[in-house]
Amino acid sequence: MSDTLYSPRRRLCLAKERIEDLKREIAAFWRGNPYVQVIEDDPQRKGYRLYKIKLVKELPASIADIACAIAGHLRSALDQAGYAVALAAAPPGTKPKRTAFPFAGSEGHMNNSLGRCQDLPQEIRALFCTFKPYKGGDDLLWALNTMRNTNEHMVLVPVSTVVQRPSTKIRGTGFFQMTLPEYTVWDRCKQEVTFLTLGPGATFHYDFDFEFFIAFDEIEVVGGQPVLSTLDTLAGKVERILMATEAEARRIGLIK
Repeated sequence: MSDTLYSPRRRLCLAKERIEDLKREIAAFWRGNPYVQVIEDDPQRKGYRLYKIKLVKELPASIADIACAIAGHLRSALDQAGYAVALAAAPPGTKPKRTAFPFAGSEGHMNNSLGRCQDLPQEIRALFCTFKPYKGGDDLLWALNTMRNTNEHMVLVPVSTVVQRPSTKIRGTGFFQMTLPEYTVWDRCKQEVTFLTLGPGATFHYDFDFEFFIAFDEIEVVGGQPVLSTLDTLAGKVERILMATEAEARRIGLIK
């Protein structure tokens, strides 16, 4: 018995395999100690010192390439699921053309998007709409379409945050300002982040760690979010959509 959804399931499988590849590539990058801690004079304020984490190695292009491939596989899985079901419902000898998964810019634009999948059975179109694949609905799912449309120019950035240990005791004299994780801003141009500023004559003693991850940059909704966890979550969403599509196709008699 043929598997109607073999092709979209294969795309999902490829995406999961590439996520594992991405994990290994990112882990290898961090193992190479691509960053250093530096202390620099503040060019804006005399006598002030800036404590920074600075990247000294370029992020390998292979990491962005793999992330692009994962997004492409996941997006293709959704479109191929639509085509497979539409083909199963089509009269013998015909090939459906309007079978795309209905991403939309907003809920109000969903009707226009449904025109791109009108060769699907009405039940499957209705099912796809329940996943709210539009901005303001399931924003992360909507972002997958954005990634696919811009994946040739997808930019990823390394990000560092300060993590205080449970037993950390911070001591200092004079003016000092520590940048906590929620305020950490990675300077993409300089490839660095400032986590501490000391004023003239100030002293500061700290005992904390730094966490690093690779994040999306300049992609709406997911910008600044960790690449690995975001893509892993999207893979789970796509898998649930495929399972629901198969169940509905069986219910309406398209799959035996």
